[in-house]
This record gives sequence, C-alpha cells and structure tokens, in this order.
Amino acid sequence: MIPRDGDDVQAALEVARRHRVAVLPRGGGTSLTGQTVNHALVLDFSRHMDQMLEVNVEELWARVQPGLVQDNLNDQVRSLGLQFGPDTSTSNRATLGGMLGNNSGGSHSIAYGLTVEHVIELTTRLADGSRAVFGEVTPEAFAAKCRAPGLEGEIYREVARIRDTYADEIRTRYPAHWRRVSGYNLDELVKDRPLNMARVVVGSEGTLVTVLEAKVRLVRRPRKTALEVIHYHDIQEALESSQPILETGPYAVELTDKMILDLARNNIEQSQRMGFVQGDPAAIMIVEYAGETDAEVRAKIEALDACRQRGRFGYAAHVARDTAEQQSIWKLRKAGLGLLLGM
Repeated sequence: MIPRDGDDVQAALEVARRHRVAVLPRGGGTSLTGQTVNHALVLDFSRHMDQMLEVNVEELWARVQPGLVQDNLNDQVRSLGLQFGPDTSTSNRATLGGMLGNNSGGSHSIAYGLTVEHVIELTTRLADGSRAVFGEVTPEAFAAKCRAPGLEGEIYREVARIRDTYADEIRTRYPAHWRRVSGYNLDELVKDRPLNMARVVVGSEGTLVTVLEAKVRLVRRPRKTALEVIHYHDIQEALESSQPILETGPYAVELTDKMILDLARNNIEQSQRMGFVQGDPAAIMIVEYAGETDAEVRAKIEALDACRQRGRFGYAAHVARDTAEQQSIWKLRKAGLGLLLGM
C-alpha cells in the first residue's frame, strides 16, 4: 500500500488488525539486507509521505515525514548552513523513516553518533490505528501515561514493568559500545536522563509503531573540510592504524578495500574518480577533518601526517582540499555497496 496521509495509514492498520495481518512500514530498502519484507501489508512511505513539514533554525530541528529522502532533507536546509548528522552511504535514496527504523549511522557517526541521538519526538499510529506522540517525559508525565486508558496506556504500563523487572539485567548485559544497532533500545529505559520514548522506538524496524512524522535534530554544517587518503599494502596494517588515526580527532574515517577498488577500476563511471589512487593498494583509508578555517583543517592534516610517521603506516597519502575532489572521493566510497551487488 502507498499511503497519501495519516488517514490512509490509520485505515490500513485497522483493516490489517481486523484480518490479523502483519504490517511493515518501509522506506527505501537500502540497508545491507534490504531489511526484511515478511509476509505482511507493506506500507511504502517513499511515494507521497515524503515532505519536510517544518524547520526551526534557532532551535536546530526539523519536522519531517518518514518517506523524505536523506539527501532531499539536506538539500532543503543546506542554504541555512545545516544538515542531518547521520549520513548513510545510500543517502540519495534512503528515507528518514528507514534511518529511524535501523538506527542508522554513516560515515560521520564518530562525530554525530547514531540516529537515536538525533530524534526528539515521533508522531505515530499504534497497532489499533490510534494516534500517539512519543517524546521526552518527566516522571510525573510517565506515571500519568501509565494510568491512561487504551493501547497507549497499556504500552506505558508494559514499559514500566520491563524497566522495573529487568533494570539490573539491562545495565549488566547491554554492550557499552556505542556503535550498536541490534535489538531494541531497552537501555534507554535505564539511562541517567529523562526518558524519551522516541529513543526506545528508534531501531525497532517498524515492529513497535508506524511513524507518521518525526521531529529530528539538525547540526551545523562545517565551514571547511579536507581529506587525506592513506594507501596500504596490507589490509591488516590499515585496520591496526585505525586507533591512532581516531586519536587525531577526525570528522570521518572510512576503509575501502581492494575488492571495491578493483570493481571501481572496471566501472566506466567510477574509474573516472580513481585518479587519486597511487599504485595498487590492498586498502585505502579516507580520513576527513573539519573546522572553521583552512588553517585549522591544515593543522589537523599535519597532525595526521606526524601520526603516520610515528606509526610508520601507509605507503602513500593523497590530500584533497578542493571541494569537488572531496565530493568525488566520497562518491567513490558511497558506490561501494552498488559495485558489490553488481558482481
């Protein structure tokens, strides 16, 4: 089904519930597995519910529909000097709803974190078609929600039960590593900050609610950037160098291996972007730095060069300061999944 608005979504959910059919909200299907399709009524939000509804420049947030494509969001706020922090490699077709469902990260996740850290509020439809808005709640508001009738109240009561019963288990067994997007965000229930139910929903892949609108944080776009592309004879050397590289405070660090580079060389479009590659590396590491001035970014590049000399890793390095060249290198990196799928 291709809903045009929230009323269509409500009607679809009510019909599906009546016939005991599962419902799957869907975005662009661009994740590594395309995400599961399942035997379900699939709601494709990418056709009609794909609009930017509101932007607040002062408070740095936007209100969007789930079918809005990531690049389209960024294009609409670019002139304001803003962007959405998480940036998937499939940004020209990945939707915000899909990014919320997957808790997407992207190349700049070391700077901005995951999608869960950029969600403020979600307007949703529940399984029975009723409307619910999930966001930050005070303890008093949470208690009031637990007393509410209907499915929304039942959800809050169940969340309270899970938190009270399993808090110690969650704290003990949930991995501390921040780059974790598997499973439900139950650790959000025990964080030392006000509970935000929208953060619990993120990463649930459409299994908890159907999102109609999302209020998401925006970040300021860096004024200046530069890339240094380090070339390696051995992929193990590249992997081992990642830790000292991270200690230099990069804006992004991305590894591309020989398989993708070889596929790119044999691709008419991507081969034209290979001019920066020196020799036949087993891997390249794209390291990006950001700052307010050229001098600030230059100093960071020099710090990386000093780090390379100390660690003696990489047989060559190419620095890209020109914006067009940087974009070309990133396009090559983003083409990786498509090249692999075309084998």
